[in-house]
Amino acid sequence: MMTMATMWFGPAFAGRRRGGGPEGGRDRWNNGRVICPKLGAKSGWCRTVRSEVSNALRNLVAGFLGAYGFVSFWLFMALEENWTKAAPSDPNTALGLVYSHNEHGSYTYYSAFQATSLAIMFQTSIPLFFVALLIMPKSNLRTKGWSATWEPDDPRHLFWKAAILGVFATPLIVLIAGPYLIRTLNANGFVLDLG
Repeated sequence: MMTMATMWFGPAFAGRRRGGGPEGGRDRWNNGRVICPKLGAKSGWCRTVRSEVSNALRNLVAGFLGAYGFVSFWLFMALEENWTKAAPSDPNTALGLVYSHNEHGSYTYYSAFQATSLAIMFQTSIPLFFVALLIMPKSNLRTKGWSATWEPDDPRHLFWKAAILGVFATPLIVLIAGPYLIRTLNANGFVLDLG
């Protein structure tokens, strides 16, 4: 017999009743939604619900961070190439171009804003991409030495939805919100340089 609780929480909840009466697991004080009992994590269906929520959150965060890391790295490469072409090969203190940048043996000089922007983008993009790989839920994980293979544990395809959002949000974050952050950091005397 299909009860309300079985439809909402699946077979892990089948047979458990809360609130009594002929509702078959339906809690008449919570609009038909069953809440976790005072037993907390010891209850099987509460663990199932919590793990599904955890899985969804991990997929959303991993998708967004992975896309942010990937796109911001390519934005770093594009900005670095354009700024290197326009930067002088000798320091220019009148314009504030005093922070050296080594482009494969060729030195150019950036402003505090350019140096800090590139350093923060480079130092956050790659680690965030690997953090996304680390927190992404995995199933059938197989490791051999330093290599690993797995299948994504994303039944609702939330990872790719968050990744698409991250692809479109990253240029807005980096190119619109980023300059305000960098200018604030520079105004307070914080300058970061890749050297």
